[in-house]
Amino acid sequence: MANTEINFYKQINDQVTEEAGIKYELPSFSFVSEDGELVEMLDTDETGDNIVVQDDSWTPQENNLIYEQRFHIEHPGELFGRDKVTDSANKLGIAVHVYSRSSFFQETIACDGDIYDTDEEITVAFKHVFPKASLRGKIALEFFFYLKDFQKSNPLQASFVGTNLSQSHIYRVVLHVDGDAPLFPITQRDVPGGPLWTVKKLWTDPSVEMFDLSTVQIELNSAHPLIEQVDAGKTRLAVETLSNIIIESMGMIIAQTLADMKEQELSFDDECAEGSIASVVEQWITLHDVDTTNIMTIMSSLKNSDLKDYVATAGDEEDGD
Repeated sequence: MANTEINFYKQINDQVTEEAGIKYELPSFSFVSEDGELVEMLDTDETGDNIVVQDDSWTPQENNLIYEQRFHIEHPGELFGRDKVTDSANKLGIAVHVYSRSSFFQETIACDGDIYDTDEEITVAFKHVFPKASLRGKIALEFFFYLKDFQKSNPLQASFVGTNLSQSHIYRVVLHVDGDAPLFPITQRDVPGGPLWTVKKLWTDPSVEMFDLSTVQIELNSAHPLIEQVDAGKTRLAVETLSNIIIESMGMIIAQTLADMKEQELSFDDECAEGSIASVVEQWITLHDVDTTNIMTIMSSLKNSDLKDYVATAGDEEDGD
């Protein structure tokens, strides 16, 4: 039986979109080079709601990715009033749900700018920096209107701040990033007689240091007789082996990060740098509903999550399921 969503408040549908003159510009991309210069990416390939992000001098493991986009509301007054989407005393905003099975994260980000009752055009800007070594495979972005500030409600109007007011996405796109980028900062080293893999902790302060090759590494032993099981692609044995490596590594990273934060008297409620080890660990805990009571509960939560499905479908398209 198909799921049917019934909303008892007014939303922004196709008719309202046309009346309010809601339009969007296509996104632009840039990155910061190793020399610290901002480089605009011109070689992105757009096909429908899919964009292949590529540039001769950009790699997802060595560079960040800066996503920018603007939305225009030519007649914002058409959204406000007693018989409209929300009352004139309220404010709307635009946010985006960003998620990726292959990159192991999801988050909702608010765009800059308020939408209020006026006869003048309003432009809302969005800018987000994806840290280096954080993107792999396909990343979906879905933009929507939401109730940003509430002062007054009329019949059939939403009254809770944060309520999604879009009947369908304002704009949806799937970014395609080099599929060969690793799920984690993964390196290989020839260690005859050594274990198949090890985790290296290279950070001191997880709240400010970035989650990348300079702070944490999963090191595969290219001399190990079982290395072919990891490199064999999407065979059942390869997926199972890689899944176990990722799950155990995540468990150790989560446990060590929590221990470091406790020792430094830090918490996730404190301001953690975007893309930091702590922010990545917090996303893992939320996304996979990890019980952080102790290392046993952490590992049990991860093993009972759908991480193995994430590894197996890392190259499949993000579909929002």
